[in-house]
Amino acid sequence: MANLVELLSQSVRHGFTPALSFSEGGEDILISELEARQGFYVDIGAHHPFRFSVTARLAAAGWTGACFDVTAAVPEEFRRARPGVLSARQLIGSPGVVEFFRFEEGLVSTADKSALGMLENQGFGRPLVERLQKRPLHEALERLGVEPRVINFCNIDVEGGDLDVVVSHDFDRYPIEVMLVEILPVNHSGSIFEPFNDPAVKRAITELTTLGYSLARFHHRSGLFVHSSFRP
Repeated sequence: MANLVELLSQSVRHGFTPALSFSEGGEDILISELEARQGFYVDIGAHHPFRFSVTARLAAAGWTGACFDVTAAVPEEFRRARPGVLSARQLIGSPGVVEFFRFEEGLVSTADKSALGMLENQGFGRPLVERLQKRPLHEALERLGVEPRVINFCNIDVEGGDLDVVVSHDFDRYPIEVMLVEILPVNHSGSIFEPFNDPAVKRAITELTTLGYSLARFHHRSGLFVHSSFRP
């Protein structure tokens, strides 16, 4: 902590203000250029208004949005922290009832059964098992009263079900300009510096390319995808 305080003090003395990041790996800095656009965001797997949040900076910059998660923080904490935000406790993806594995550390809770062994070995303990209803994003937005419109930015971080969120969405009703998608699997065993050898990553990039997106950046565990229709 002392080293961090000294580093910040040095920055101030030299007239430099460090960038403030709320996200787990600095992903919100990656999209900071969007903040001036005053757009509409959707955050899937939103978790918390500030803790590990990719969209906190967008909300602070005046963007409106809709947040989905299945933790207790949604919707009440989002309503208090982000006045006017739309939010719901909802699992997003292909419609149906699925088993959901809820860990005490909500950040790693998942519907991806293949990740359980790794998460338990990492010390997260044994999860509670629930059966939850999944709905595709377009249906969840309709239930919140959002009329068909362009989504300027969408964050997808649902611990293993991210590509399912994409393929189940109706892009004709709710087109998305820019997406940040966690495409490196939860149980990825290699280095995050060599993600593109993972079959799941290759599959995600292929699927999104088919939908008209190109991979602009890869950061931490997520790919930043930009649609061909996007104009900065």
